[in-house]
Amino acid sequence: YTPPFQQFLVVGGGTGENGSGATTAVDAMLAGPSTDESSSATRAEFQDAQLATPRSFHTATLLDDGRVLIAGGYDAAGNPLTSTEIYDPKERRTEAGPPLNVARARHAAVRLSSGDVAFFGGVTAGNSSLNSVEIYNFTPAVDDDLNPIPFEAITLLNGAGQMMDVAQHSLHAVLL
Repeated sequence: YTPPFQQFLVVGGGTGENGSGATTAVDAMLAGPSTDESSSATRAEFQDAQLATPRSFHTATLLDDGRVLIAGGYDAAGNPLTSTEIYDPKERRTEAGPPLNVARARHAAVRLSSGDVAFFGGVTAGNSSLNSVEIYNFTPAVDDDLNPIPFEAITLLNGAGQMMDVAQHSLHAVLL
């Protein structure tokens, strides 16, 4: 079964090299079949859903609840970021998320089966490649009164077997 329409989110990006010219753009596109049986896309830019921080070479990961975690990347001056933002497509807005432990750009992110998000490698200040892995605990929780508990801070994995063998950036990762 293919749903009649798919929604795509395009966030941030840059206009220059090495992260320079990072943008705050948030664009959503709705694609579906047209009357001539070809695929068409309609672009709807949400002016009220700009990123708080311009970023490029970041990651955008779909969370279990339908929101999107936007993490790291370079700012407009080309500096790696620790900040994260969460885009809510229902509300068409972004909000700040907990920061990464290590500023990183050109990294990979994977949503785990638990709902958590793992970040792999990338580059940090001084354009140094990273071999660290961070886990962002994104499993929703509630207290005894059913009030939401804020998501846990990121855990930096640096024990034996929890770092990549080689420091690297511009990589891709997939959950098997």
